[in-house]
Amino acid sequence: MRYLATYYDGLTAQARPVAIAVTETGVVISAVHGAVLAHWPAEGVLLVERPRGGEPARLGLEGTTERLIVDDPGVLDALRPVSPRLYQRVRTSWRGLARIMAWACAAAGSMAVILLFVVPALSERLAAATPDTVRERIGVTTLGQLARLVGIDRSGPAGTKRPYCSDAPGRAALKALTARLTADMTEPPVLRLVVLNTKLVNAFALPGNFVVLTKGLIENAADAGEVAGVVAHEMGHVVHDHGIQRMYRSAAVAVVSSLMIGDTAGGFLVAGLGRLMLNSGYSREAEREADRYALERLSAAGLDSRGFEAFFARLQAQEEERRGKGGRALRGLLSTHPPHAERIQTVRRAARSGGKVFSDPSRWPSLRLICRTTGEAWEVLYRP
Repeated sequence: MRYLATYYDGLTAQARPVAIAVTETGVVISAVHGAVLAHWPAEGVLLVERPRGGEPARLGLEGTTERLIVDDPGVLDALRPVSPRLYQRVRTSWRGLARIMAWACAAAGSMAVILLFVVPALSERLAAATPDTVRERIGVTTLGQLARLVGIDRSGPAGTKRPYCSDAPGRAALKALTARLTADMTEPPVLRLVVLNTKLVNAFALPGNFVVLTKGLIENAADAGEVAGVVAHEMGHVVHDHGIQRMYRSAAVAVVSSLMIGDTAGGFLVAGLGRLMLNSGYSREAEREADRYALERLSAAGLDSRGFEAFFARLQAQEEERRGKGGRALRGLLSTHPPHAERIQTVRRAARSGGKVFSDPSRWPSLRLICRTTGEAWEVLYRP
């Protein structure tokens, strides 16, 4: 009788679908198209783990790391008369263990070289070659996923429960803030600024020049200088292509990992770009680069960087308070970035300017109320 199974040859991590036949001399393993791959002698066939409740049968060949996972546990009834040692404990030979260790070390070394050198270089080149239209499509897709993942604030009155904040005076204030940050630039970037209606305190830079702020971030800020520092930081990610590079780097790591364990279907890629942006951070060097860019922008625009410093200081205080109460670290803005203390010191060492973000004092209250009205579609808030 033939049984469907999955075969591991003990040399690679590849899972191969096969059909097996139990004969008087042992187990014949054949590829789906019929070619014989291996023959296990009856006296060497062992049960690796006793199946429970209809689970597949896991078989091994004594002295090797070869394995068979047979979908039908009834195969044991066919094996019992011909395999006298079927229920003996599996013992892997020293030679087999040495082979496993050698393959593991080689795989780890190859993975390290790929992840440390090949993937970063490849991601930078792919990012540079990606057309703007493709970047924008990726950004739009990622933004839609983020809007579904972050948890929209639906606690307010009617008209404030949709994903994107759209109050007109608030949009005008955010546009004025961004214009102040880029006023001295000869070729300022086109920025697609979006405010998500969520209590989460965070900000994101997405491919396609998207800078995404959250309602929680704006409401958590003490003044416009703090928001300006965050916007300048996310602009740094945009200018340095960190978002698209992170996407390519994560995709490459997922593909390499899938190939290493034989998951050629790419199962690691199904989580989506939005979840990637929400749950994984940039490298610390990328964050430091974005911080340096933010300080340069604030200085060039004549804006006081103490707001940027104050924001970090408050996040640090909130995180320490949360930890002191036995809670987890604050899951908010920059939680995967360099330590807050390091960033505070960096900002303190930067040159000081005394300028304010808004000359009109009504701008800041308007920005705080940008989520007073909301919509189902995001809007481009700043185009120089």
